This record gives sequence, C-alpha cells and structure tokens, in this order.
Amino acid sequence: MPEKENQRVILTKQLLRSALLRLMERKEIRKISVSELCAEAGINRTTFYLHYGSQYEVLDEIVAALLQSIQQRLEDSGALSGAHIERQFEIICTFLWEQAPLVRLLLKNDENSTLMTALFQFPDISQMTFQHLSRQYDADSKKLLNTFLTTGGYFLIRQWLMEEIPKPPQEVAQLLVDLTINGWEMHEH
Repeated sequence: MPEKENQRVILTKQLLRSALLRLMERKEIRKISVSELCAEAGINRTTFYLHYGSQYEVLDEIVAALLQSIQQRLEDSGALSGAHIERQFEIICTFLWEQAPLVRLLLKNDENSTLMTALFQFPDISQMTFQHLSRQYDADSKKLLNTFLTTGGYFLIRQWLMEEIPKPPQEVAQLLVDLTINGWEMHEH
C-alpha cells in the first residue's frame, strides 16, 4: 500500500507543477491563487495543503528540479571535476537554451531571485570566480565584487533568453567568462 501512496503523491505533485506552469504562461505567479491552481490541476485544496503551503512552494520545487538537472548535466560531463569555468558556463548556457521556454517562465516569475542566486552558486563556478578576483582586494571587497559579477551574469543570461537574442550558447558562455574571469585578469596587469 505505501508504494501506491507514493505514486499518488508523485502524480499529485506532477499535476500541480504542470498546472502551475500552464497558469504561469497566462499570468504572473503572484496573481495565481491556490484555488485556481487546484482547479487547473484537478486537485482539491485539502490535498494541495498536504504537500505545499503556497503556490510559491510549487514554483520552488520546479526551480529546484531545473537546478538539479543542470547539476546532473555538469556531473555527467565531468565538468565539476577539474574542468575549466569556460566549459561549465558552456554546459549551463546550452542547458538553459535547450530549456528556454521553461526558463523564461521561471525568470519571469523569479521574484525572490532564487534562480539567480542558485545559477552562480554551483561550487566550482562560485569558487573559481572568487579565486580569479584580483589579489589586491580584501575578503569583503571580493565578496562584494563576486555579488556584482553574479548579478551581472544573471542579467546577461536573463536578457539573452527573455529577448531571444540570437547568440549561440557558446558565445554567451564566452561573454560570461569575459565578465567573470578575463576582465579581472586584464585588470591585474
């Protein structure tokens, strides 16, 4: 019996995630009520509240699944074990390009900057960026500069995808490298 319950939970969550994405194609998440989400998914509110506290928790689960897929792609390619940051950015940009319709929906509704924060927090990317910052800066300055680079990188990706700028993922990845690494190496000379 527990296996059947697990299948029900999986199906319920899948229905809710799919329903939320369909609704988000028509309007912003802050304008979507739990009642509306439940009606779209064919799930009653009591069942919804067994699994989630709000529509934002459903969205967080969708974002987490996307990030997990990126992490898996990086791991499968070997890019997390000694690969250069250029390769990591290329893999991430290619994945985001392949998933562009979903990513656009998520970016449009990223009110808490969850996706922005998480995209540049993959351990190697964050660490490599921090290491490449000029040695003339103290730890607090490096932290501030890392925030600047992360935010700039996020908005570069956001504009590329939201405006459907016809640049291949490899070129966008190179722009990110230029922003986060090469610019600081040039500054050191």
